[in-house]
Amino acid sequence: MKKPLDKAKLEWELVELKEMLELEQKHTNNLNAALNALEKEVIRLKKQMEILVLSREEKVKIEKLLLASYKSEQGLLKDFSALQQRYESLGSSKLGKATLAYWRWKKKVSR
Repeated sequence: MKKPLDKAKLEWELVELKEMLELEQKHTNNLNAALNALEKEVIRLKKQMEILVLSREEKVKIEKLLLASYKSEQGLLKDFSALQQRYESLGSSKLGKATLAYWRWKKKVSR
């Protein structure tokens, strides 16, 4: 047979259980607050990451434009060099020298 428990012991156990429940509730509240803070931090970091990704994409676009511009400039310089060589070749021929002399004379006369 079981011994009957005295009332004081039961009340003491009830008080202890209530205190444990309060501690667990406080602990749960603290954990929930920490979880909320972490969720806010995750949202902030996601936004920051999106900004970084967008700025990186913008940087890549700019670099592509710069590369295209550089290639275009290289082509133009190559064309200019070829034209300059042709001009020098023409200027060093007899007909070219005569034409350049005529242009110089015409420029002096027209002033």
